[in-house]
Formats: sequence, C-alpha cells, structure tokens
Amino acid sequence: MSGLIYTYETMAAALQQWPETDDPEFIAALPNIITEGEQQLIRLFGLQIFESTDATGITENSNQLEKPLDMITVEEMYYDDPNNNFITQQMIKMHPDWIRAVNGSATNPNTGSPKYFCESDTLTWNIAPVPNFTGTMTLQVVRRPDMLSADLPTGTSWLAAKYGDILFLQCLMVAERFLKNDDRWAVAKREFDIQLPGAKTETSKLRRVMSEDHIMNRDIQRPSNAEGPPNSL
Repeated sequence: MSGLIYTYETMAAALQQWPETDDPEFIAALPNIITEGEQQLIRLFGLQIFESTDATGITENSNQLEKPLDMITVEEMYYDDPNNNFITQQMIKMHPDWIRAVNGSATNPNTGSPKYFCESDTLTWNIAPVPNFTGTMTLQVVRRPDMLSADLPTGTSWLAAKYGDILFLQCLMVAERFLKNDDRWAVAKREFDIQLPGAKTETSKLRRVMSEDHIMNRDIQRPSNAEGPPNSL
C-alpha cells in the first residue's frame, strides 16, 4: 500500500514538477489528465467496494426499466415476485433478439413475471416478459467513487489515499501525449507495469465477481478435444 496520500492540489503539483515544465497546454490539461488517470485505474482495479445498491420501478404493462443516472453498469438485478409468493426472481441478461421474441407483439405482448433483461439505451433497459404488476426492481450497480477534483483541491479519494504512487504513475501514462520527448516516460511506464500487479493482488478480495458467475455457475470445466461442446447454461 502506498505511503503517499495525494489531494488534487498535490497531484497537480507533482505532475507539473515531474517533467519540470511550465507549458501552458500541459498545465491547462492537468484536470483532464488527473480525472482520466483515476477513471482508468478504477477500471483496472475493478473493485466491489465501488458498487452500491439502488432500485428502479417496475411498471405494469411496460417492458422498460429506467437506469439510475449516475451508474456505470449493473451487476445484479432482482425483485420479489408477487406472482410466485414473493420469491426473489434474479434477472438474467440476454440478447435483445431474445427479449423481443419472449415479449411477442406490441399489440398482444406476453405478460407475467420478468426473467430477462437487455440494454436498450443509455437511460433504459428492456425486460421480458412484460410485467403484469407494478413493483420495485433492486439493482446492484457500479458507480464511480469520489475522485480528485479541482473543485475540492485539498480533498482526497480512495485511490489517491491508498495507492497514490500508482495513481500518480497512471496519470503520467495519460500525460504521455504531452511528454513524448521526455526519455523518463519509459521509466515511469516500466515502474507502473511492475507495481500494478502487486496492488491488484493486495485488493484481490475486494475485486468484483460478475453476476453471471453467481447465477450461471460459470466456473465450469472445459471439454477436451474428444468431447462435444458443454451444455448451454
């Protein structure tokens, strides 16, 4: 774990000091460099602690669910099914063609307890069958955690406090387009590649497990060459 704890202010100062440049273009780009560096490291770590529980409404005779506006992706989706003694129904992600086939025609849709969902657009999911009740869908979603911000120059973030050294190197990776003539960039890249695996090992118990691994028991044995394909899940 890093002994460095960065704030936005100290991270910006360190990034400016590393190439020892007063280039106005580089200085003006520092907010975007820091934000992009932290976003990339969040994705590389893939930690479950960046998840939260949310909810969205199930509307009778509507095959759409609204997404929370600030989410990145959904990991789990489930509800208590009033058609089945309020037993929890776990939703399974399927191809949009499957959703359309299950739902049938718009004039005569198949209704009941939804079991499947797919992406529709940035604001909604489609579900099938079309629900014949109104209720609440519980969501386990991934959100971006608090990050370094020029609006809060002395505040810190989880990554900046726990793995500040690696976050600094990640920001240098983003800044590479401004530092192409700096021979030390290759040294920073090599140091980043050395440190990242160790940090990901430290946080391995915090890493996300995809919902499909829980629902579909994806930890299956691969067939040998003499065997046929595994049964579809």
